Order: sequence, then structure tokens, then C-alpha cells
Amino acid sequence: MKATVIGGGIIGLSSALYLQQDGWEVTVLDKGTLADNCSFGNMGYLSPSHFATLAQPGVINQGILWMFQKKSPFYVRPELSPQLIDWGLKFYRACNANHVQRSAKPMLDLLLLSKELTRSWIQTGILSFEYAEKGCINYFQTKKYEKSELENVYVGRDLGLQIDVLSKEEIHELEPDLKAEVRGAAWYKDDAHLQPNELMNQLIALLKKRGVNIITEAEVTGFQRADSTITAVQYKLTSQPEILKSETDMVVLAAGSWSSDLARLAGEKIPLMPGKGYSMTIQPAKQLLHHPCILVEA
Repeated sequence: MKATVIGGGIIGLSSALYLQQDGWEVTVLDKGTLADNCSFGNMGYLSPSHFATLAQPGVINQGILWMFQKKSPFYVRPELSPQLIDWGLKFYRACNANHVQRSAKPMLDLLLLSKELTRSWIQTGILSFEYAEKGCINYFQTKKYEKSELENVYVGRDLGLQIDVLSKEEIHELEPDLKAEVRGAAWYKDDAHLQPNELMNQLIALLKKRGVNIITEAEVTGFQRADSTITAVQYKLTSQPEILKSETDMVVLAAGSWSSDLARLAGEKIPLMPGKGYSMTIQPAKQLLHHPCILVEA
């Protein structure tokens, strides 16, 4: 059986690994070079603490304020886009307490499974990358954000997460070099972090060693069908004009922000909009902080 994975980020390559282990003949298609995708530039954070959905009560009001600010995390270029309108309406309908409550357990199960599988790569010895389970400390400075953070803590504890609420004194014991004036913090002990560059490079090397066919600079242009079944993925290389194809029995779509456009080529509709990310790498004089952290007000 043949499988074609579209997208060479961490989701696509992980899917390729498990398919290969199950006996599939796997081809990975990526429009870049593998070294230029988000999986190399993220913070390598495994976050069971993030069990709450992005769509929540109150998010719409904040989102409207952000939408027209170019430097905000939710800037939307003004345009009459049917896709954006459709996504926005679905997001709006999901911004209610029932949706948040209903989604928390399945979201947490998915996040814990992701962490468990990642840890297993270290434990079984198939990969060896920097990995640590130090949790994540969420710092808050104001009563307003203390209230919302503690509400999240209570829900997380009910779901089975290990969470400590820290006083100023306890924070100083954990992070003596922390200079920020904080009111308190929540320490989510189930979170973990890793070095994404190490993981990605080793995963790519392992897949190649196991015979997975990784084709880079390959832009997917369409799908070949027999009745309602996809039988091949059509693509073209940056260096060649002709259309090539990857014959397949299964397609895994893991192309990030391009997944929605590619799904339409296959006759499917995914309500997906690209997000905006920030990354900064610095070389400090010494290790100032010993745990991953989030400044809640930021």
C-alpha cells in the first residue's frame, strides 16, 4: 500500500514515520526545502496546559480591536473574502462556554498523546534530541488576569493535570533571577519542551534511512481520481515544468496554512485560516530562567 504525505513539517514527517512503521510505502511532498518551514522556527513546546480552545467567550471583542492593527497577533487584511467570512462565522458560533467545556477533554487527550509519542522516541532510542519535562510557568501581574488564570487552573486540575499556584516567594525560589514584578503564577507541570531543529533533522535522516521517499521543492497541482477515490497526487518540481505524479492509496494532508487551498483541489472544504507567529533567538550571557514561561498579560 502506498501513502503520499503532503507537507514536510513535524505533523507530516511524524505521520510518515508511523505509516512506514505500519508497512506503508511512503512518499513525502514538500513545496520548500524542509529547512524553511515553521517546525524549524517554533519553540518546540508540548503543551497539555493549552487545553482551552482559541474560540472562547470574549475573544470576539478583543479580536475586533486587533483585526485592523498590523502589529497585532490577529491582524486581518481588509478584503471581501468568502473564505474569511465563512471561517469568521464558524469561529463566532464557537465562542461560547458550552463549546469550550465540550472541547477541553478531547483537546487535552490529543495534547497528552502528542507528548507521550514524542517522549517515546527518546525512550526507545530511535531519536536523540534535547527534551525536558520542566512544565511551564504562567506569570500574571494583575487581579484581572489572576482571576482568569486561576479559572483555567481549576478546570485543568479537574481534568487531571498537575498544576501548582505559586506565591511571589515560591516564584523567587524557582527563578531567583526573574526581575519582572509579578503577582503570582500557575506552574503547569505536565508541559514539556524540546529542541525543534535537532528533532526535525534527526527525523528527516531517520525517514530517509528507512526508505521514505522525500521530494522537496515539489508543489502539488492537483489530484488524479478513479471515480471518487484519489489514486495519485500531481505535482511539479521547481526545476522542471512537467507535471509528475505520486501514485497513492492514501493522502495525508499536512501542509499547514496551505492545507485549505489544497483540500479544495481535492473537492474538500476545510475551514482553516493561517495564523501569525513570532520567533526570536538570543544568546544570553547566562541562563536567566530555568523553566519555560508565559507572561499572561502579554
